[in-house]
Amino acid sequence: MKNRVKLINNEKGLTIEAPTGGSWYSMIFGLVWLCGWLLSEFIITYLLLKNPQQFAGNPSILGTIIWLAIWTVGGLLILNYWIYSSFGKDNLILIEDKIEFRQTKKLYPTKWKIDKTRVRRITLNHERFDSVIYHLRIPLPRGAVLFRVGKQDFIFGSALSKQEAEYVVRVLNENLFK
Repeated sequence: MKNRVKLINNEKGLTIEAPTGGSWYSMIFGLVWLCGWLLSEFIITYLLLKNPQQFAGNPSILGTIIWLAIWTVGGLLILNYWIYSSFGKDNLILIEDKIEFRQTKKLYPTKWKIDKTRVRRITLNHERFDSVIYHLRIPLPRGAVLFRVGKQDFIFGSALSKQEAEYVVRVLNENLFK
């Protein structure tokens, strides 16, 4: 199996780059869903703007406008997730005294920094379950890296295979706890 994790050592420090997805099934399903979402956006907006008199005094217009607003926000959130899960990267940068985490290719990028001395443990996340079927507790054949920082946990590389996550854990432990 090909290791999709990249290690980049430069003047900034050690950067670990992990893919965020790459499943063709979810990429295609997401694209088809987004096309349907966009089509319904255009149809409803067209009907509202084409003949606004037909809605005069009709109480259903308020519900339609509220639905359209919620549908628009929801679709933009799904678009953000689709872009990130299809093309994004998770980057973990080990700089002198801190660890910096960045998610790329998002409409709203995520970034956090933690002091290296606060990291208590880095391990494979054994509680990796799909959020959609979390209540069924069906484990996925994927891994993730779990950072224990005080009482807070951070997850890195949720789309990694178990072997890739074990590799990242080994590299991080070698570089952080020398």
